Amino acid sequence: MTRREKTRRLVIDVRDVMGMLRLEISASYKALQNMKAFFNKSKHQYIGLRDFSEYTGLALDDIEAYIDAN
Repeated sequence: MTRREKTRRLVIDVRDVMGMLRLEISASYKALQNMKAFFNKSKHQYIGLRDFSEYTGLALDDIEAYIDAN
């Protein structure tokens, strides 16, 4: 991989939730907490792109396009 190639992120963070779902920061944190509870994940575990896609019903391709653009 050359230096200029961008690596793909595999996880969703609060900024992504805010942008894609148009939520405020506190609601975005709560949404991530709800997703972790839904998937029985611990506090230290992450929400992946597929998890986010399954939970929200958004297409994985659309999520990847949003992340690549930002």
